[in-house]
Amino acid sequence: MGYIVTKELTKVFGYTIALDSVSISIEKPFHILLGPNGSGKSTLISILAGVRRPTKGYAYVFGIEPYRNPEAVADRASFLLDRARLPPFLNVREFLRAIAVRIGINLSDIIDMCREILNIDFFDKLCHTLSAGMAKKVALCAVLAGEPELVVLDEPFSNLDAVTKRKLVEYLIDRAKRGLKNVVATHIATELIEIEDLENVSITVLINGRAVVHGDALKLAEEHGYIYIEIPAEKDIVLQLTEAGKSFHVRNGKLYLDTATAQELGVHGRKVADIARLYDILLHRATALTP
Repeated sequence: MGYIVTKELTKVFGYTIALDSVSISIEKPFHILLGPNGSGKSTLISILAGVRRPTKGYAYVFGIEPYRNPEAVADRASFLLDRARLPPFLNVREFLRAIAVRIGINLSDIIDMCREILNIDFFDKLCHTLSAGMAKKVALCAVLAGEPELVVLDEPFSNLDAVTKRKLVEYLIDRAKRGLKNVVATHIATELIEIEDLENVSITVLINGRAVVHGDALKLAEEHGYIYIEIPAEKDIVLQLTEAGKSFHVRNGKLYLDTATAQELGVHGRKVADIARLYDILLHRATALTP
């Protein structure tokens, strides 16, 4: 049984079906919840956090229904909700001190993490004076403090600078390697481009409140992905692809192309999938099949 499980989970707001019979089980330590704006990601996370109750169906976090016992879930999990608010008349240091006291760790540990991962150096600023990017960094620091067993992050990359995005993804990858659990909801898959090892990754794609794709990233890559080969040893392949008018891209010393093109040109390489490219394929196919 996964650490997060939903069964026929449905949420209706008036005449709007935000979630439509979503049944998933998340077991991999790094799970990516993908979907365009309005697809139901935030609604799902709010139910997992115990903030909302489902209209019907069930959700479990570590075997607990969070809307029935949110305190038990909060002992093991931390959530960054959509549009999280900070206490306006505390400065950043005072807010983080309150977080440290609540979870029983030293303030200095949180400060160190803030500086190393999120590039925070404005601890004496009042929270209500922070820019959107600054506020997002502080909220993330509060959620990640104390290394909870599970973190669930709703659109964590919005308003962040490129360096902080990269550091955050690297930190989450490291958490997953150490067996800690991470769920990231985003509508911009390119923010996850640093993830190349898909062994510990699973993906759910939500569209119109429905889970149209759900599974291990490697299996999805086998079905929908593409290959990569090392360069510059294969520079002639780049010329061949260019002359043939084929789509490809190069990153970190590797050339990526879809499996159909590789088969057509007789190119052999290691099967893999960049999260962003895989999402593009999955989203395109799922949208075509979704009324």
